[in-house]
Amino acid sequence: MSGLVVQDELGGELLRAIVDGTSHYWNRVADGSEIDTTRAQFQRWHPVEEVVRRRSYVLSFPDTRRRYLILRSRVDAILHADA
Repeated sequence: MSGLVVQDELGGELLRAIVDGTSHYWNRVADGSEIDTTRAQFQRWHPVEEVVRRRSYVLSFPDTRRRYLILRSRVDAILHADA
Protein backbone atom coordinates (compact mmCIF):
# COMPACT_ATOMS: atom_id res chain seq x y z
CA MET A 1 0.00 0.00 0.00
CA SER A 2 2.03 2.90 -1.24
CA GLY A 3 -0.55 5.35 0.12
CA LEU A 4 0.18 4.19 3.66
CA VAL A 5 3.94 4.56 3.16
CA VAL A 6 3.45 8.06 1.75
CA GLN A 7 1.30 8.87 4.78
CA ASP A 8 4.06 7.54 7.07
CA GLU A 9 6.50 9.98 5.54
CA LEU A 10 4.33 13.02 4.80
CA GLY A 11 1.17 12.72 6.90
CA GLY A 12 -2.14 13.81 5.44
CA GLU A 13 -5.23 11.86 4.47
CA LEU A 14 -5.78 8.58 2.68
CA LEU A 15 -8.31 8.93 -0.12
CA ARG A 16 -10.16 6.00 -1.65
CA ALA A 17 -12.34 5.70 -4.73
CA ILE A 18 -13.33 3.21 -7.38
CA VAL A 19 -11.40 3.86 -10.59
CA ASP A 20 -12.19 1.74 -13.66
CA GLY A 21 -13.87 -0.81 -11.36
CA THR A 22 -10.87 -1.07 -9.02
CA SER A 23 -10.52 0.15 -5.44
CA HIS A 24 -7.72 2.72 -5.41
CA TYR A 25 -6.00 4.73 -2.66
CA TRP A 26 -3.91 7.89 -2.83
CA ASN A 27 -2.96 10.78 -0.54
CA ARG A 28 -3.87 14.39 0.17
CA VAL A 29 -1.14 16.13 2.17
CA ALA A 30 -1.37 19.17 4.47
CA ASP A 31 -1.05 21.78 1.71
CA GLY A 32 -4.01 20.20 -0.15
CA SER A 33 -1.97 18.68 -2.95
CA GLU A 34 -2.53 15.06 -3.91
CA ILE A 35 0.14 12.38 -4.26
CA ASP A 36 -0.65 9.21 -6.14
CA THR A 37 2.34 6.98 -6.85
CA THR A 38 0.27 4.49 -8.88
CA ARG A 39 -2.21 6.66 -10.80
CA ALA A 40 -0.45 5.89 -14.09
CA GLN A 41 -1.87 2.35 -13.99
CA PHE A 42 -5.24 3.77 -15.05
CA GLN A 43 -5.83 4.68 -18.67
CA ARG A 44 -8.70 6.94 -17.66
CA TRP A 45 -8.72 8.78 -14.33
CA HIS A 46 -12.34 9.01 -13.24
CA PRO A 47 -12.68 8.31 -9.50
CA VAL A 48 -16.17 7.40 -8.25
CA GLU A 49 -17.35 7.82 -4.65
CA GLU A 50 -14.18 9.44 -3.29
CA VAL A 51 -13.95 9.14 0.50
CA VAL A 52 -11.35 9.70 3.23
CA ARG A 53 -10.38 6.45 4.99
CA ARG A 54 -8.81 6.14 8.43
CA ARG A 55 -5.47 4.38 8.52
CA SER A 56 -6.77 1.94 11.14
CA TYR A 57 -9.61 0.94 8.83
CA VAL A 58 -7.30 0.33 5.87
CA LEU A 59 -4.92 -1.73 8.01
CA SER A 60 -7.77 -3.79 9.49
CA PHE A 61 -7.72 -5.98 6.38
CA PRO A 62 -5.11 -8.73 6.89
CA ASP A 63 -3.92 -8.89 3.27
CA THR A 64 -3.60 -5.11 3.06
CA ARG A 65 -1.64 -5.05 6.33
CA ARG A 66 0.64 -7.84 5.06
CA ARG A 67 1.35 -6.00 1.77
CA TYR A 68 1.92 -2.72 3.60
CA LEU A 69 4.46 -4.30 5.97
CA ILE A 70 6.37 -5.81 3.04
CA LEU A 71 6.49 -2.48 1.20
CA ARG A 72 7.33 -0.58 4.39
CA SER A 73 10.29 -2.88 5.09
CA ARG A 74 11.57 -2.48 1.52
CA VAL A 75 11.32 1.31 1.68
CA ASP A 76 13.06 1.31 5.09
CA ALA A 77 15.88 -0.81 3.65
CA ILE A 78 16.40 1.77 0.89
CA LEU A 79 16.14 4.79 3.21
CA HIS A 80 18.55 3.33 5.73
CA ALA A 81 20.97 1.57 3.37
CA ASP A 82 23.80 4.01 4.21
CA ALA A 83 23.12 4.14 7.94
